[in-house]
Amino acid sequence: MNNLLDRAKALKLYGLLSHWDEICNEPLVTKFISWEESERNNRGLERRMASSKIGRFKPLPEFDWQWPKKIDREVIEDLILLKFIKDVTNVILFGPNGVGKTMIAKNIAHQAVIQGFDVLFTTASDLLKELTTQDGAVALSRKIRYYVKPQLLV
Repeated sequence: MNNLLDRAKALKLYGLLSHWDEICNEPLVTKFISWEESERNNRGLERRMASSKIGRFKPLPEFDWQWPKKIDREVIEDLILLKFIKDVTNVILFGPNGVGKTMIAKNIAHQAVIQGFDVLFTTASDLLKELTTQDGAVALSRKIRYYVKPQLLV
């Protein structure tokens, strides 16, 4: 029952907690707490997905690994595991137009959102345009904070 109490505390269900002794043995309490956890997880995922600005993309399983003449599939599959985020390592994808860099980047970003990371996807030209059009140091500082806030900037 302590696990249930800890879950209610983590969810900050103060109304429930204030009457804990009265309701802790009720069978629906476990169900209510599970529902709340599930709903909060779903809403968090939806919020992170919307704020990430990833947009539409082809899923990685549909990627034609034969098309780029040189591509290190193992490295890409390792990037999908997101170890580089935990290691605070930068990743740069480079190559000619049309080989799938953006699609790979969007798949990595999508996986990060699913894993609970805050992500922002933008193009380098849009980022630079926004930074250079800021009027004054305060606006520029605010915009820089916007770009450095996510755990993953793509």
